[in-house]
Amino acid sequence: ELENQKTVIYKFSINNGNIKYVGKADVKGHLLNSFSLSEDGNKNLRLATTTSVWLVNGSIKSSNNVIVLNSNLKKIGELSGIANSEKIYSSRFDNNYLFLVTFKKIDPLFVVNLSNPKKPTLLGNVKVSGVSTYLQLYDNNTLVGIGYNLKNDNGRTMRNGIKISIFNVSNYKNVKLLDSYVLNGMDIYSQSTYEHKSILLSKSKQILVIPVTEYNYDKQDENDYLSSTKYFAVVFKIKKSGKINLFGRIEHPQRKGVCSYTTRIKRELYINNVLYTISNSYILANNLTNNLKKLNSIDLNFNCSNRYYPIFY
Repeated sequence: ELENQKTVIYKFSINNGNIKYVGKADVKGHLLNSFSLSEDGNKNLRLATTTSVWLVNGSIKSSNNVIVLNSNLKKIGELSGIANSEKIYSSRFDNNYLFLVTFKKIDPLFVVNLSNPKKPTLLGNVKVSGVSTYLQLYDNNTLVGIGYNLKNDNGRTMRNGIKISIFNVSNYKNVKLLDSYVLNGMDIYSQSTYEHKSILLSKSKQILVIPVTEYNYDKQDENDYLSSTKYFAVVFKIKKSGKINLFGRIEHPQRKGVCSYTTRIKRELYINNVLYTISNSYILANNLTNNLKKLNSIDLNFNCSNRYYPIFY
């Protein structure tokens, strides 16, 4: 059993401003991020962990687990051995269910039933190309995955753009891929693959908005290279059928030289039918009902030389 890694869980109670230490527990493996744990209605703590160990031949042996602790942090349930040799890339708890993505060569999306906390069970999985590093429910029946498109390069698995996947999860035992969209390119990246706050997903507006960076590595001079890098928000429309279409993109004006990164889009939001995209340098307003027509913009006059950066929450 892989026991060379563990995560220590500390529990505190907060009552009327008083903080009290309750206890701690050790669980095997490590958590990926804050989406790797969740508390149910009975105060049971559910965790998704990956345990890895280096072997003498230089390879890594890994396994994935779902562990349930009760309110006293005593282990009451466990499901181990999920996708051996792979590791967790994203997870999302939804009441008594857990959606889990593991990856090595292909992206399996697993569904774990947690309705009986003493006996978590694996319901099913679907395998698709690419890997989702973030999962979010669009509605009760639809799950959105955001991550990387992949390609094989002489036996190596390489990132090749951003991939959006739409899953039908109405039947937990038979999850289906409804549609996907790929922004191709070795030089395309997105904060959405690691920063969930940079994502705007709205069922009422039927849109998904993510920030995208497109690098130009052909430039030799650093200032030319940086100035030719493009920062924009990509807007997708999600139909009732689960199909996803490209609606348009909003690019922030370029800054010259080393200041160009200040136009990297950090957040998006909408008020009524106006979509706002925000970077350190600009706020742009575009019309959601008129093909993203530009309505207005504000230059924040951010000075990159002072090294003080706005903080986005």
